[in-house]
Amino acid sequence: IKSKAKSKGFFNKLTSLEWLSLANIINSFFLAGSARPFFLPLLCCGCFSIYSRYSPTGFAQGWAVASPGSSFNMALEELCDGGKENGPRYLIAAPKAKEDGGFEVEYLRDPVIEPGQIVVPGSFNPIHEGHEGLATRVAEIRKEMGESHTPGILFELCITNADKGTQPTQEIHRRASEVVRRGHRLLITKATLYKSKALLCQGCDFVVGYDTYKRIVNPKYYVPSGKALEGSSEEEHNEWVQGALEELKENGIRLFVAGRTEDDGTFLDLETAPLFELPSHLKSMVLPVTGFRMDISSTVLRAKAAQEAEATAS
Repeated sequence: IKSKAKSKGFFNKLTSLEWLSLANIINSFFLAGSARPFFLPLLCCGCFSIYSRYSPTGFAQGWAVASPGSSFNMALEELCDGGKENGPRYLIAAPKAKEDGGFEVEYLRDPVIEPGQIVVPGSFNPIHEGHEGLATRVAEIRKEMGESHTPGILFELCITNADKGTQPTQEIHRRASEVVRRGHRLLITKATLYKSKALLCQGCDFVVGYDTYKRIVNPKYYVPSGKALEGSSEEEHNEWVQGALEELKENGIRLFVAGRTEDDGTFLDLETAPLFELPSHLKSMVLPVTGFRMDISSTVLRAKAAQEAEATAS
């Protein structure tokens, strides 16, 4: 605790219970022996709270809250501010059973992400059968490849969008609740680039759509300092993209790429339009999601929901 309390930010984050515990540590030196037992439970609870939040490992590796209240807001603010010493790198929203048979959303602060998981990035506005079916199909493909062990499926939501900025806290909670309501876990990050996602999810398989893979192999995202996209040769472009893919491979990442239906009805996938010629040492990390096609869109679902709401209101 001492090593993590160097900045004033430590004291600003203490809860009321933790402040009382620190006060009781001091007061206990001045209390009569008979009075000390009355303060012992409060003292233990507060110390446990401080240790679990600020120790290098903590007891449960998690900080759980059941609603988008002040604790969740603070966690999300810390997630956005990567410069904070004790700020989380990510959160995981998971379902937690209630005594009445229902569920609540539990937010875990920096839990261990086990290698081998299937990670499905997306905006999930809303999550739909296409996301779930794609993840299930990749699990089946892995079994067909002789990889029977699958630790689980993890959906991933980045709170920051390059075009739309950072999502409001309540919106993040709404989307997380929808994912959790369907029995899934949601990884909440600020990792806009796949190399950042790879550092968080080392040894995992990422499931992406054809349009996302198209961006992954677009050289404009990997222009080195001092270079310009225009004026550089195609060979240089290929080197930049290859370097980015090799960085993913070094972190044990594979990409499972699903096909996508274009606006004109054309279905594009790695077999019909491979986009980038992979060198032999990278071919095993980019794999097609065969036997899967589900023409469903979150955009279409949102438009349909808006129409239904308008019709109900009128």
